[in-house]
Formats: sequence, structure tokens, C-alpha cells
Amino acid sequence: MSKKEYKASPPNTFFAIISAIGWGFSIFQSIKNGIWGYLVDLASEEWAFVLMTIILSYPLFWYVHRFDKAKEEEKASQKREKAAQTAEKRKARLIKDYGEVDGMRIFNKEITEKKYKNEELPLKKAKELKAEIYKKYDKDVVNIVSPGFDKWLSVIVYRDFFDEEIKKFYENIELYLKLVKKYGKKIAVKLYKLSIYPPKIEELFLDMTKEMLVDSLGEPGDQKKTVTKSKITEKYYYLPRETRQYTTVYQLEVTLENDIVVGWKDLD
Repeated sequence: MSKKEYKASPPNTFFAIISAIGWGFSIFQSIKNGIWGYLVDLASEEWAFVLMTIILSYPLFWYVHRFDKAKEEEKASQKREKAAQTAEKRKARLIKDYGEVDGMRIFNKEITEKKYKNEELPLKKAKELKAEIYKKYDKDVVNIVSPGFDKWLSVIVYRDFFDEEIKKFYENIELYLKLVKKYGKKIAVKLYKLSIYPPKIEELFLDMTKEMLVDSLGEPGDQKKTVTKSKITEKYYYLPRETRQYTTVYQLEVTLENDIVVGWKDLD
């Protein structure tokens, strides 16, 4: 805003009257005694000289500072406007991030954003996710894939790797459903428990097919094959670990004859 656009502040009434009287007196004395004579008389009294200088200087002082108050008011107005715009932007962001109700609670300082994110939001997120999962999958399916699902969800919701955990959970659900579709529920439960890490080895059973074994434990880390006239014997090795000598050994050996599991051995 240019200087001309500011509304000048009026002069102070008291000082304006005193200054007008001083100027009137000075003009009268200058006419009566001459300007030089008036100045000589005025300079002879130091206190009078200082006082008249102050009184006569008021119009100049007012002229120089007449826009200051308007400038200060303009700056204050701009500051208030900027603060209001900042508040509106923050409110819009909070509503976008947390919804109308919770966003306004944070904006109105009923709860801090940090406390909401660390305490209320995880619980709300867990509640919504649980409802979504139970709507999509039967509870017995969820409990097989994740025993104690509710407790597990209430714990991981506070962790940084929450999204990775949920992604893995959905992958496990799809794996279990695929096994159910392929083998039926009874066998699928056993195979799924073998597929998780660490696998539940007690769920291995005789006469399971090679396909079932691979669907649950995956491809072996190593294998040996013996072929005779009557049968093909294979040994599949699982659960590798590295020794201090940096060699790989396996903790589980599964024996198959003609693609059927006939036994297994714990190598630890």
C-alpha cells in the first residue's frame, strides 16, 4: 500500500492548541520586534528558547509521523489476516487427514494432534480394519490364519511396520483359501500351519503328496534322489541354517517314495 493510501492520524488536540498559540505569539513578536530581535530576546532565556523550539516543532513532528499509526494498524490487520488464513489451511488439512469430527477436535484444541495420532488414531484404525476383515472373511478363517487376531491387531497397530504386517496377513489369508479350495478344509489347515515360519512340523502326515509338501513347505533347499526298479526315493531337506564354519545344514529331512511322504526326521 502506498503512502497516499493511508489515512493520516489527526494531530493531538492539546499539543496542536499549544503549538498554535506558540506560533501566534512568535509571529506577533516577530512583527513587533522584527524576526532578528525576537530571536535575540528568545535566545537570552535558555529555558524559553528550548520550550518554544519544542512548541514550534510540533507541526513538523506531526507531519513526519502522521501515517505511522495507520501503517501499524495496516501491519496488524495483515498479521491477523495471515493468521486467519494459516488457521483455515490447518483446519482444512486436519479435516482432510482425520475427518470432520476428529479434525475439528484437534483444531479446537480438545486434543493435540500428537496425542490423537499416538493414542486414538491407532485404536480407530484397528477397529475399522477389524470390521473390514470380518466383513470380508469368516471369523474361523481369520482365527486359523491368525490365532488371537484381536489381540494381535491391537498390538501391531502401534508399530511402525503395521502396513507390512497387514499385507502379510492378507497374503496368508489368500494362501489358506487357496489350500482350502485345492485340498479341502481339514488338509488345508495342516498345510497352512506347515507353511508359516517357523513351521509346525507336527502337522506333517504320512501319505501326503509331494505337491502338498511343496505347497506348504515350499521347494526344498536341497534334495537327494535314488531310483530303483520298484520305486523312486527322494529326500527333501528344509529349514537351513549356517554353521560357524559357514556351511549350510538342514534341520528337517522328509522322505518320499513315488511322490508320497513316507517319513521325516529331525536332523538337529
